[in-house]
Amino acid sequence: MATRYESFVTADNITGLVTGTTQWAAQTFTPGSSHDITHLTLRLQGAATTGNLTVAIYACTGNNPVTDTPTGAALVSGTATVNIPYASQGTGLLSGIGYLVTLSGTLAVVSGTMYAIVARLTSGGDVGWCGVNAGGYAGGRAWVSTTSGSTWTGQFAQDYNFEAWDGSPALPTVTTQAVSGVS
Repeated sequence: MATRYESFVTADNITGLVTGTTQWAAQTFTPGSSHDITHLTLRLQGAATTGNLTVAIYACTGNNPVTDTPTGAALVSGTATVNIPYASQGTGLLSGIGYLVTLSGTLAVVSGTMYAIVARLTSGGDVGWCGVNAGGYAGGRAWVSTTSGSTWTGQFAQDYNFEAWDGSPALPTVTTQAVSGVS
């Protein structure tokens, strides 16, 4: 059974653009308890984009959500093949497509220690990571790097949608029935 721990899922009105191989986006987060993370869910949108998205968890330079950035090598990562039809942003709804990323291993996170979820394309065009420009997630913030993660710029009062899981969440199922007796 999967357990969702950290998450920020809200109506979105912005996207953090992940472009080519040099523009990356990140969302820092601070676990409220010590636990394992094996999967991540991100909501993405774009303009008819197909490609490979690498999502990783990094340590941060400290525990201050306003100033501390991703640092070092990825602690754990996973790749998702994205196939995003055109979707406009800023609808105020939960737009975009949810992508579940299975990480290459289990990461044991420590309560009160800040980490960063970093998204980057290894192939394909542009992908937008859905979020909100009113902030709302107190344990971190959105960041963008145009230098392949060498330097980071904080996105003032912005947060990207994410879910951190221990175990693979069940995918929704759809059941259909034939209609009869309709005249």
